[in-house]
Amino acid sequence: MNIIKIIALLTAAFTIAAIFNDTHRILELTSHFRLQYLLSSLLCLVIFFASKHYKYAITLLVIAAINSAYILPWFLSPNTHQATEKTTTIKVLLSNVKASNAHYDQAIDLVLRESPDIFIAQEVNNSWLSALQVIKHTYPHEYSIPREDNFGIAVFSKYPFTSAKDILLGISGLPSLEIMNTIGDKQFKLITTHPLPPISSYTYQSRNLQLQDAAIAAKNTAEPLVVIGDLNITMWSTDYTPLEKVNLKNCRKGFGVLPTWPTQLQFSALMIPIDHCLVSEHFSVKNMSTGGNIGSDHLPIIVELQL
Repeated sequence: MNIIKIIALLTAAFTIAAIFNDTHRILELTSHFRLQYLLSSLLCLVIFFASKHYKYAITLLVIAAINSAYILPWFLSPNTHQATEKTTTIKVLLSNVKASNAHYDQAIDLVLRESPDIFIAQEVNNSWLSALQVIKHTYPHEYSIPREDNFGIAVFSKYPFTSAKDILLGISGLPSLEIMNTIGDKQFKLITTHPLPPISSYTYQSRNLQLQDAAIAAKNTAEPLVVIGDLNITMWSTDYTPLEKVNLKNCRKGFGVLPTWPTQLQFSALMIPIDHCLVSEHFSVKNMSTGGNIGSDHLPIIVELQL
């Protein structure tokens, strides 16, 4: 029972610390594990209740309620509407393929099986870009910036680009891509970006500035907009909120937490959701899910949008 009490104490401490995640970058790291805090608090609650430690049980009930407030909304109220003849459906697949991952066939099989209209690959180096050329018969339109430092990006599309360019967001000097795409008679903009992971004071600041610049770009965009990428942040961090303050909505809403990283933990309940697709008010979300493991440390995300 002492071990359970220690687990309960740590769960409570991290739950409270995460509320103050905007005060320091170390506390910000605690904000990403709301799902784990919820599961831990529920487990301790059951054990304390079964063993008649009611004071502990009541405390853990409060902790579970706090974390539920962060988790449950993601399972409620998807932004969907009935498709009409004027509705264009767009399917997008994002995969951080991991530069050192040599399981090219698994990624290619996933793309051909899911058949998205647009496929975005991040951490693309020259080896990955060469391997992905086999999908060019299905995805003849490509814009890519391969890099050997885990921050290359490539966009493949079944439909022609109106324009395609690399843009700089934040202070990292890493490229993001801005694509104008036309499907049927509908045109929309796609921005894909991949900030640095917040493992130091500099990279924490860099990630946040990159997200803030993405939010500014979204605010200044009149066209229908998709912002997508491995953003190295979860929805529960205060540093994520600039993206939704400009009326972008996370496509997860109504489809669950959908953890994506790290796949080495095997169980999704131990993973956290850091790969995101956000869209402007022009879109509704028909579905969002994660794809199978392709040998990367990230699960792909698959989003079906209605424009």
